[in-house]
Amino acid sequence: VQSHLLELLKNNPDGNRLRSFFDLSINELFCLPPIPTDDEYCSRLPPPAGKPRPLPKFDLAALQAARFSEIALGALVNNQISLALELSNATVVCLRQFVMEPVHPSCMYDVARAYFLHGIFRSLRGDMQRYFKHRRVCLTHLRQIGDIPGTQILLAAISFQDSWAYMVHNATESDLPDIDDVIPRVPIIDSKSSSKSDATSIVSNPSNQMWIQGTPQIFNNIEAPLMSRSLDALACAIRNCCDQANDRFKDLEKKSKTKNGGIEKSKLTRTPKEDEDNGNRANGRNLVLSA
Repeated sequence: VQSHLLELLKNNPDGNRLRSFFDLSINELFCLPPIPTDDEYCSRLPPPAGKPRPLPKFDLAALQAARFSEIALGALVNNQISLALELSNATVVCLRQFVMEPVHPSCMYDVARAYFLHGIFRSLRGDMQRYFKHRRVCLTHLRQIGDIPGTQILLAAISFQDSWAYMVHNATESDLPDIDDVIPRVPIIDSKSSSKSDATSIVSNPSNQMWIQGTPQIFNNIEAPLMSRSLDALACAIRNCCDQANDRFKDLEKKSKTKNGGIEKSKLTRTPKEDEDNGNRANGRNLVLSA
């Protein structure tokens, strides 16, 4: 952590370059709000009598985790793999530091953001199990803060990233890793006291515990930012395309079978024939991965 602290400063050219890679490649789509500076964060806290409020140690670790998670993704995008892994490890160290003591509620959003961005980093490295784990922790923190400015933006980003996971796992929930024993599901709230499109209802919905699915709930919230509503609608469209592709391949498979369950070679089109010969290579998931 200490060797990379300078890269977190706003006037550091290396850190600014990595943040630019993150902004241009990832945050241009997500539109997450900027992480507050130390001074901006301290201004939110009630100061002690007669003196400025110092930044608490564990709150500082939470803010540093969010900052490291951004520039780690920036380094990964720029193919600086060794640096990206070092910055990712720094993110983990900071995340471990602030869990030792509860952070101030005004810092909870940045904690949730750090977990989500680190989960994206792990998924881009091929570790989907850790993506789902970090995503679950992110949802847990979002449930604690409810609907505050920026929550719907982060949820839309999660929805879009979940649509990618939806394709990778071919929309098959039974193929997902079992993480409930490690990180419990977000408790369900009383549905009578809130709408289906508010943040707390979305993160506690049993259907959204592994990935956001079903109707685009952020899109249906007219109070959510326009870009976030559009991103959630796009995520829903991706899920629908994956479902439709799977349904069509199932129909092709049924049509290619004879009454006794065998396959008549002369009636096979190229796609189901390759699907049969190559271990289901032509299913929706593998088509997306190949593309």
